Amino acid sequence: MNKKKSTYNNLFIHKSQQFLSLIKQTEKINKKEIDNSWKEVEKQLYAKTSSQKKSTFTRTILWISYSATAIVCIFLSLNIYNNHFKNNHTLSAQLLDNMTTIECIDDICLMTPQTHIKLKDKSILHYSTDGSLTIPREQIKDSIYDDIHHSKIQLNQIIVPKGKRTEIIFSDGTKAYINAGSRVIYPRIFDKNKREIVIEGEVYLEVAPNPKSPFIVKSSNFDIKVLGTAFNVSAYKEDKAGSVVLVHGKVEIETTQKEKIVLQPDQLAYITPEKTTTQNVNVLKYTSWKDNLLFLDSDKTSDVLNQLSRFYGVNINYATEVADIPISGKLDLRKDIEGVLKNIEESLSLECKGNKETGFYLFVGK
Repeated sequence: MNKKKSTYNNLFIHKSQQFLSLIKQTEKINKKEIDNSWKEVEKQLYAKTSSQKKSTFTRTILWISYSATAIVCIFLSLNIYNNHFKNNHTLSAQLLDNMTTIECIDDICLMTPQTHIKLKDKSILHYSTDGSLTIPREQIKDSIYDDIHHSKIQLNQIIVPKGKRTEIIFSDGTKAYINAGSRVIYPRIFDKNKREIVIEGEVYLEVAPNPKSPFIVKSSNFDIKVLGTAFNVSAYKEDKAGSVVLVHGKVEIETTQKEKIVLQPDQLAYITPEKTTTQNVNVLKYTSWKDNLLFLDSDKTSDVLNQLSRFYGVNINYATEVADIPISGKLDLRKDIEGVLKNIEESLSLECKGNKETGFYLFVGK
């Protein structure tokens, strides 16, 4: 056996068993089910035959060991999720927390129990009806265990860092446009009776109609149930509130307070831990980011600059007196960040100092 691969296997087992011990201590679930999950990981690890293509290792052993921990974390957490988390917001939040062992700063990361792939910006992942995954070779930057076409494990995670975006076509034909600073956990093949994904961040979804299999979007604070529709959901961990905007169709939202709201087209639900409010809106304002546009209608400049910071992956700071200045119009996000900030400068008579490396600072001009 290849020496590097053997070392990877040993570290995989060591790190995985550490995580297994932690799961047993923190999760009040059946110990036998966790042990069965671990046996499945071992089975997948040793199922490789000598005829399969050898992996290319381009990271140090230390980096690989941390990756192995994350991979096992994904498998065990998601197996627990399948059996225990489906109808519990708090446990969905724990699932997201359990899967933060690797931070993707510069690249989009696709993670499965067998694979950690780094992808380029605006990459497109396409799952066929049988669950096989297609990614154009030119969109792949690096991988530590290249077995994406043979994985039998159901659940994957995509991590999109600030400044990046990606698109997924799921096995049922549903399209997901994933914004910067987001994560999505999803199955390689959906269950026949229910389609479920877990998100943190912002995603625009065009759900393939299937009355026999409702589509469920789960987040830390609310769930969304649909049959076939298009909508935008924002559930960033750092934001004080989440939102759902319905483009067409119908969705039902259930919050952590067991409050249920049915949205009609052109409606926004604004969700905080205390309450949920709805209002009629221009949906373009909330969905145009996927088309590289940002529509503004008396928005606070602080909110706009925070959006741009996330979208471009750069630090943008501003003086206190800038925060509440209202701004309206349209920003073309196909421009680089300097060009976008220049438009804001001219519109609001502000001044901007800095660059992409050190960050930007906006203040009221003299």
